[in-house]
Amino acid sequence: MAQKTYIGLSFGNHNSVIAILNKEGNPEVIANEDGEHKTPTYMAYSGSEEYAGSQAKHQAVRNAKSTLVSFRNLLGITDIEPSTESFADLYCPVTKNANGELCYKFTVRGDNEDNDIEKEVTVKEAAVKYLTRLVQTASTYLGTTIDGAVLAVPTYFTDSQKEALSEVCKDAGVPLLQTISEPCAAAITYGLGQSATKEHPQDTTALVVDVGGSSSELSIVSVRGGLFSVAAHTHLKSVSGDKVDQKLVEHFAEEFSRKTGIDIIKNNDKKALAKLSQACEVTKRTLSSASTAPCPVESLSQGLDLNGVINRIRFNIRTSSVYRPLGTAITTLLAEAGYTVNEIDQVLFVGGAARIPKLQSEVSALFPETTEIRTTDAGELDELIAEGCAKQAALISSGKAAYVEKKEVVGEHGDGIQVPALSKSVGLRLSEDKFLPILLRDTPAPASRAVVVSVPKGESVAFFSICEGDAVEPKEEEDDEENDGEVEDADQDSGPAILQSYKPGKLLGEMVLRVPESNKPVSVSVNFFVGKDHKLTVTATEKSTNTESKLEIA
Repeated sequence: MAQKTYIGLSFGNHNSVIAILNKEGNPEVIANEDGEHKTPTYMAYSGSEEYAGSQAKHQAVRNAKSTLVSFRNLLGITDIEPSTESFADLYCPVTKNANGELCYKFTVRGDNEDNDIEKEVTVKEAAVKYLTRLVQTASTYLGTTIDGAVLAVPTYFTDSQKEALSEVCKDAGVPLLQTISEPCAAAITYGLGQSATKEHPQDTTALVVDVGGSSSELSIVSVRGGLFSVAAHTHLKSVSGDKVDQKLVEHFAEEFSRKTGIDIIKNNDKKALAKLSQACEVTKRTLSSASTAPCPVESLSQGLDLNGVINRIRFNIRTSSVYRPLGTAITTLLAEAGYTVNEIDQVLFVGGAARIPKLQSEVSALFPETTEIRTTDAGELDELIAEGCAKQAALISSGKAAYVEKKEVVGEHGDGIQVPALSKSVGLRLSEDKFLPILLRDTPAPASRAVVVSVPKGESVAFFSICEGDAVEPKEEEDDEENDGEVEDADQDSGPAILQSYKPGKLLGEMVLRVPESNKPVSVSVNFFVGKDHKLTVTATEKSTNTESKLEIA
């Protein structure tokens, strides 16, 4: 039987990416017909010709009013909202047709060029046409048909938008296996929870900072025993790559005006603005790794060229007002979700605009040194979501897929089963001010975790206090004191960082275990199990005699 081909699909509002797993099991992004990894989410029309992707974007400068953009975010929407995307204003506007559907209306030249033809393309039709071409390109590249796809969906999409997106995939001939949220797809690419076992569940909590072309998503992703859930999220339309581009456009338009006396912004020269906007995208990307970047535009306006140059310092001055609100939004998200910065183990950057070094440094400054800041170790930031989808597709094909979305375990075909999750961390009180979390908050039930503690030599009784853990804010100066030495081994990270993240909270129960007196420390295994009914069972076992004590907490 021929091996089936599964892809990971990131259908973005600005750019789209398709990825597969290669023979070595590593994610690989499929290049489009122009050899590019990213395919612009554009459709365009000129005469009788229809263009998609890179070709549509390239001819957009000449035919801006017959170029269609932003159709992904308009799927499932019934009312037209004022656009916050400055780049979208350069192209064909969105209106409603006689059926009340959102659509694009524009005029193209007829074949004999002496008559104009009025055309109407609905938002759904544009999305179907684009996605059809995108997947056809991938199929041609791979030399085989696509048997299944995992699609990433923004966390802020409504049910109607998700349903509309699924319908588009069906109409475009995309065999949809599953939809997963964009932040979880990115977390998969970063390797979170990918080697989880019963003994080593790899529990972690990450903040995913996704700065895309048209907006930003901030998501708290909990990974518990290889299962993913989005604990909280927020959507910022005001922070995006195209807003950064617009600041660069203003900068270079001012420079061009000073040198030539031609003000392309005041003149509303949309052809020149479209040219400059596309050039500024390249300049922005260059500045993520270089201290200086050029911005050349041939014949920007009235036959005059722009030969601009900008350094990173000037770039930061011009653009910092765009991404500075991220800090406030992160602080608000954590507070509303009941998290402290100490509880965030990792910060994961995603999206093309997240490459900006100053943006990364300002976000990183919000977190203590114990929080791992991750940016480039997983690859190109605007390809991570598609790669995560490709990994999930491979897991589905192997029958090993497991995924949690908003406390739902999603099966192979995207069907969800409601799963209760812990609202507080539970564990052992080591002292009056030290707490060892065993089951972290947001862990889906049922779940089991174990830790091995050491009873001092000569003792015949071990006492255990089981309590909830309350998160603590990081101290300005952390001491280097060792912990009490009670924790011998654990199947999760129980080092100083996690000990400093919590303090003992509400006492849930206490238990006693008799152990044999010895001239050396005695090891005791303590297992925490929580069922779907949220009943907690704690079992302490002395290994040499197999003596056991059990406590049930309703």
